[in-house]
Amino acid sequence: MSTTTYAVLVLIGILFFVAMDLGKRDKGNDVITLISDDDDQEEHS
Repeated sequence: MSTTTYAVLVLIGILFFVAMDLGKRDKGNDVITLISDDDDQEEHS
């Protein structure tokens, strides 16, 4: 059972990593832009 549990955890980790990577590619730029804009506004104001 320990081997099966380990395999499941590895698969979940890989899926999570892939999902995060795809999320960064799709929305990462937008999020970074929004954060940068907010920081700039705070500094100027």
